[in-house]
Amino acid sequence: MQFRYLPYTLTHDDETRTWSAEGRDTKGDVFGVGAGSTPEAAQDALRAYVLESLVGGATDGEDFTHDLAERDPAGDCLAFSPQELIPVALRAARVRQHLRQTDMAARLGLTQQAYQKLERPGANPTLATLVRLEQAVGVALLVMA
Repeated sequence: MQFRYLPYTLTHDDETRTWSAEGRDTKGDVFGVGAGSTPEAAQDALRAYVLESLVGGATDGEDFTHDLAERDPAGDCLAFSPQELIPVALRAARVRQHLRQTDMAARLGLTQQAYQKLERPGANPTLATLVRLEQAVGVALLVMA
């Protein structure tokens, strides 16, 4: 799976002494904003917001990972790894098929708690597990490779 990118603009408000990172999607629309006392804190806040938004969308069956750029754009951007994005795509696919985590766990021979971990950004399943997940949900997750 390839990385996806969110370009952002970093600004500083002298009055409040706050840095702001405004991320834009592939259409140029604002995807999210993060703020903090340092540029790094603003970037971290934007990353957290984007991941939270992606997971929230996936909980409703929407996969917004395609709103992130496929190629590293010129300038400042956040890079999102396959470990962050595959769990989002998996959750969205499961929800669209009206499956519960317990249904997926049963298909995979896992406990619900073990399956739940696979849907968290940062999960690190083996290639064999990814193949089993694709078969269980009927969606290509590794196409992002």
